[in-house]
Amino acid sequence: MVQDEIAHGLARALQLEVVTRPQVPPRSLEAYDSFLRGLHAREGYNQAGFEEAVANFRQALRFDPNYVPAAEALARALADQAQWGFVPPRVGFERARAAAISALKLDSKSALLHAVLGSIHTWYDWDWSDAERELNTAVALAPNDPAVLLFAAEFPSAIGR
Repeated sequence: MVQDEIAHGLARALQLEVVTRPQVPPRSLEAYDSFLRGLHAREGYNQAGFEEAVANFRQALRFDPNYVPAAEALARALADQAQWGFVPPRVGFERARAAAISALKLDSKSALLHAVLGSIHTWYDWDWSDAERELNTAVALAPNDPAVLLFAAEFPSAIGR
């Protein structure tokens, strides 16, 4: 793609490392449309937006049950609902955990899913060793992913470091 060539050219000129994950397209345009609608809704960072995002990501997965980006986004949005206090922690974090574990069956090397699990271990389980393990795995898989790095950056402050 022209955009990839431009990005790689800029990275070479600036001496940056660009890491791209191969994108597997969804099997249907409806899945992709629902996924994009979910991403847009999630960016509202409010209760209605998170609810709409969860519904859209679930819809995308009904159209394409193997669409990893939608499965990742669902786990993250469910965790967001709990972290932002829009659902009770026990309900929200357990839903997020189930979604992340289920999605890892589709892609065991998903850095975002490991980061979501690390966040759940940090903020809900208070299980520092499992949190650190998941977050280290996430960073090892995607050391330049801003979402992964954000999750990892929360860990030290959560445990008082």
